[in-house]
Amino acid sequence: MCFFRKKSVRFICTGGECKVVGYPELEGYSGLMIGDGMAFFRPHHLDLYLANTKTGKIRKISKNFDIDKGNSFQEIINRYKNLLLVDDTEIDYKSINELFARNSSALSNARDKAIRHKEIGTCYGFNKGYCAIYWELEPCSAYYGNIYGGDFSTKDAKEVYAIINTDLEIVEPFRPVKDLNKYLEEIENKYGSQ
Repeated sequence: MCFFRKKSVRFICTGGECKVVGYPELEGYSGLMIGDGMAFFRPHHLDLYLANTKTGKIRKISKNFDIDKGNSFQEIINRYKNLLLVDDTEIDYKSINELFARNSSALSNARDKAIRHKEIGTCYGFNKGYCAIYWELEPCSAYYGNIYGGDFSTKDAKEVYAIINTDLEIVEPFRPVKDLNKYLEEIENKYGSQ
């Protein structure tokens, strides 16, 4: 996990926009306020940062990958792994395996914490101290096929969700969810409002 809290971090938030001072990776980028004093920053396509503007705590959820660096195919694959910066306990591998009917490529992408062609983001913002984060998983290497001129379909990609609180702890791991609104209500009932 990538947490950061430093007394010299300051947030300048006006309206729905927020800037951070004292955190070099985010300086110069604007974030969006998404409820409960929380801000969402996406300085690059696959980077996702969440910040508690009240406590100064920042968590980097995912890491950007720049494919245009002239690397070999194998270097790209090796660097592309582990872009999702979460612990193994924050992913429900069993339910992901069941979601993809035991497709070994999908489970491998989950174990590698790879964000392939699609992305990661937040749903609905924070409410009562909780927010859903989505991660779109693909059952194969469709991303590489698309980059290198292949015609792989990504129609089988599926979203899994984790629930994060305002202390930037994932309280429920990434897993398939049928009804996200109902799931969020269950989380609020289980943990209470923050």
